Amino acid sequence: SVNYSQLIPPFKTPISNVYLANMQMVYPWDRGINYAIEIGEKIADEIAKN
Repeated sequence: SVNYSQLIPPFKTPISNVYLANMQMVYPWDRGINYAIEIGEKIADEIAKN
């Protein structure tokens, strides 16, 4: 859909210590395990900062 990238929510949610990660966040790349790992690493970095 047009401007889909603007609809992807951030990893951090309004709920304390709850993070969101799903395959829709891989956009615009093909969905693959390597991108799932990359998202996991980004969230781990985010958690480590807090």
